[in-house]
Amino acid sequence: MPLELVFLGTSAAIQVPSFHCTCEVCEAARKDPKHRRTRASVALLGEETVLIDASPDMEFQLEREAIRRIDRIFLTHWHFDHVWGLAALGEPGLPDLVVEMFRSRLRWYGAVFLVMILLFTVLAVICAARFLAAEEVPDMIRWGAGFFLCFGTVLSGKLWYWMQMERVAMTREIKRVELLVAHLAAERGSRRAD
Repeated sequence: MPLELVFLGTSAAIQVPSFHCTCEVCEAARKDPKHRRTRASVALLGEETVLIDASPDMEFQLEREAIRRIDRIFLTHWHFDHVWGLAALGEPGLPDLVVEMFRSRLRWYGAVFLVMILLFTVLAVICAARFLAAEEVPDMIRWGAGFFLCFGTVLSGKLWYWMQMERVAMTREIKRVELLVAHLAAERGSRRAD
């Protein structure tokens, strides 16, 4: 299979046009889309797809070139404009983690904790407002203590919820690796049988 070199992006750390620039190049790119340039990245297409650098524009670049698979990634150096696209390849975003939390065995605990966090957040705001409106020291102490109690409860609830989301994500990754190892073992066993 022939090797094809695809320039996904040829810009520097900032794409062209840059939103804050009014130079001739950026103005020309605003007027004519063929002059637009995304951040530097290259794909080598052959038996394997090799990506050289993962720019922040990587998702757009891969979609534009209809590249649906990446087998290897080579990073030239660790500047943000060469690695930022890696985030798009693996970990799910926060909405996905929250949805996954509600699919786990702890879905009712998660729902109850979210309602409690919301309730204690509202109570913390009420306590803070009453604290600021209080004129006597004992009232200030009571409302201030109420605020810190509610705020501490919200922080504890959020910490628990984040830890559970991380646990669910880690379990998902362990299962994925187990399936991959089982698949590789089966493939190796079938090669030996041949």
